[in-house]
Amino acid sequence: KKIYSFINCLNTVEHYKKDWELFLELERLMPDWEFRSFGGSCRDGAMHRAKTVAEEIMKTTFIFHVKRFADGFGHVIHDSMAIGRPLIVNYGDYKDKLAGSKLIPGSNCIDVDNKTAEQIKDEIIRCSELTLLTQMGLDIYNKFREQVNYDKEELLIREFLDKLQ
Repeated sequence: KKIYSFINCLNTVEHYKKDWELFLELERLMPDWEFRSFGGSCRDGAMHRAKTVAEEIMKTTFIFHVKRFADGFGHVIHDSMAIGRPLIVNYGDYKDKLAGSKLIPGSNCIDVDNKTAEQIKDEIIRCSELTLLTQMGLDIYNKFREQVNYDKEELLIREFLDKLQ
């Protein structure tokens, strides 16, 4: 029963104001769940090593990654996928971006778009049932593995750079 966010400045940047308010409202509605907010200027502090972030992601049930105006590619959203942690996202902001091709609302993530905090809370609780949660984690991990191959990308980048010389 852990929901963590790793969005820098989630609680201080104006364009994240509604996202932070949703985080706080869910925390209020779900007092038996642990909510943590990590990142620069966040209430639970910043993390400075990738290994530390990965270790904290592994402790969670869901990753809160509701992030208006997101660029669609970031280490936290992709690390969460690679570790097999379902995400809570604003899918409308991701659907046409790199991360969006891996997100399937209801299958491997919870979409907050056009839902009240109460509806989101109910979906989180429903999806936290062990069988469904495990399937969501496997689904997001498999989608990541299907679409991401950093070793192959490294070879393509090397080939590109070699041609520049």
